[in-house]
Amino acid sequence: AIAGAVPKTLLVAKSPLADVAAILGRSTLVIGADTGLTHLASAFGLPTVAIFLATEPGLTGPRGKFASTLLAPPGGKITPAEVMAEAERLLVLRSNAPA
Repeated sequence: AIAGAVPKTLLVAKSPLADVAAILGRSTLVIGADTGLTHLASAFGLPTVAIFLATEPGLTGPRGKFASTLLAPPGGKITPAEVMAEAERLLVLRSNAPA
């Protein structure tokens, strides 16, 4: 749903880590699940929205000035609108940051 709503979205297929890291390094924004790839994106300093459904983001969530986590309520979900609102907030935050 997010990919359909956002122009120029790239869904990365299963690929070698080096290939994915190269794609992440050229990205403007990363939206992902609770995986190492969202941690890698935040380590690059990219605006990163990590979606957590079952694990606790306080323990394992990505860190960084432009990293954010969204945690679904028990038995609930995160909507694409919630994700997009957070993504837009991070992009504005990043664009206003000193270079």
